[in-house]
Amino acid sequence: MLVGKSLVDDGMAFVLHADGRMSGRIGGGDLTGTWYWSEGFFCRTAQRDGEDLGLDCEAIEVLGDRIRYTSDKGTGDASIVRVI
Repeated sequence: MLVGKSLVDDGMAFVLHADGRMSGRIGGGDLTGTWYWSEGFFCRTAQRDGEDLGLDCEAIEVLGDRIRYTSDKGTGDASIVRVI
């Protein structure tokens, strides 16, 4: 459902590529990184304009054409993005 799609919200738009890369824009900067699934969590490493954003594994919930992702394996902050 997510691979090859654009995930968008105010100030961000990124794509999860089938080869495990992700790319796009977030907070006015270029976003790059990698992603994979681990024990039911969406895990990603990311950089914004070269700044390391680290590793995070997130809980993913599908809400129609949107997803909610919650950081720190579902115990942290949550965001909702549209999938287009």
